[in-house]
Amino acid sequence: AFYSVFSDENLPLNDYGITGAISPDGSVLPVGGVLEKAEAAIKARKRGLIIPLNSRYDYILAKEFYRDYPIYYVKSVDEALRILKGREYKENVSGLFNIDNKLPNESSPYLYDLDDSYKQLSNLYKEDLNAIKDKLPLEALKFYNKLYNTTEKEFAMGYKYTASNTLFLANAELMALRDALEEGFNLNINKAKTTRRAEECLSNLSAISQHITPNTNNFEYVAAANFRMGRAYAMFSKPVESATLAYKTYILFNYAESYEWCVFSKELYTKASNLNGSEVNEELLKTWLLPQLYNVSFDKLEDEDKDFYLLALKNAAKGDYSTAAFYTAYLQADLGSSYYNYTNYTTYWGKVFGSHAHFYGEEDSTIERLANNLEYLSKLVESLPPKNISDAHEGSFVEEKNMTQKNKGAIYKDLLPISAIIILLALGMIVWMVKMSQRT
Repeated sequence: AFYSVFSDENLPLNDYGITGAISPDGSVLPVGGVLEKAEAAIKARKRGLIIPLNSRYDYILAKEFYRDYPIYYVKSVDEALRILKGREYKENVSGLFNIDNKLPNESSPYLYDLDDSYKQLSNLYKEDLNAIKDKLPLEALKFYNKLYNTTEKEFAMGYKYTASNTLFLANAELMALRDALEEGFNLNINKAKTTRRAEECLSNLSAISQHITPNTNNFEYVAAANFRMGRAYAMFSKPVESATLAYKTYILFNYAESYEWCVFSKELYTKASNLNGSEVNEELLKTWLLPQLYNVSFDKLEDEDKDFYLLALKNAAKGDYSTAAFYTAYLQADLGSSYYNYTNYTTYWGKVFGSHAHFYGEEDSTIERLANNLEYLSKLVESLPPKNISDAHEGSFVEEKNMTQKNKGAIYKDLLPISAIIILLALGMIVWMVKMSQRT
């Protein structure tokens, strides 16, 4: 409209539905409710809809639900003006379907078992893609097929976690799209296939975890399973049902991730249940863990790191120092800290993330630091004296870790309010949920 006024050009602004935010450099930025705006444009008998190039979700859903209606995807004001002036429009949505399929020159230097997890992800991926392939635009179908072929190559080269991680995210996207494409604007999140999948898996996950005790041989499986169980429950939160279709699809993406985290947790619990050993000495692990938490400045953390920190505190307050230590390893890796720099990995998660880091070829990356931290943590747990050690042993262990009694007392004093903090956070969440319910 501003352009039309200042240029004296008579543009057919009323003939098109136009939406999007404009940045100072002339770029057209994403906005919400695109599908609903397309519906409104049709009812208003507009010639077409000019919208920003938002996301794969918006593009795929719009292509299915408005096949016979002109929708123009633009990245800049110049592109929008070309359409309004009647010039040739050539759709270019390649930015939505980029795949980095460059592979390393050599296979993974570490061997580890992730075959069952990858197979399950692969089968789920093929099932959901096959169910909606006729509803996908050609660009999207090519993208998902190419992505799968790339993960197959990665897996064959021994980068099993890298391949599984890619499929994990793509699976969640396909599950959400399947519900949205099959149900359309009548999509009810509570009755969606993805929701039912997640609910069924989560229904007994917590009960399974109660029967598994961490020991020196299964520690890294139990702690990792508990970590992923936390992610599974966190991703499964009830949304407001009056949301737009694109937002509902995004919520279902979270539910799909919840389902996948849940399945992976159960696989890890199964592995852990088959490994016997001495019970982890949580009290000694605590003497190592608490300084790691005590030295973190919460106010300086990014949002995801705050989650790691609070979840570490929550588990520590429950006396589950194994899981708390796992969260702390992730937190320290994000903060740029490695407990020790290894040149070779021998533990399960050390090899998993060591392989993942090797795939990307980045030194001192977050992934490499995580490999170092989880390798160190597993070896630390293996080195702890049995749970029924004497006080003398405990004292020597603490001394070896250079933790003075003065520091120890300060740490315990500082962490006494942990339970109180968690209770306050819970009360805050309840108040927030009440306010949200009042709004809706």
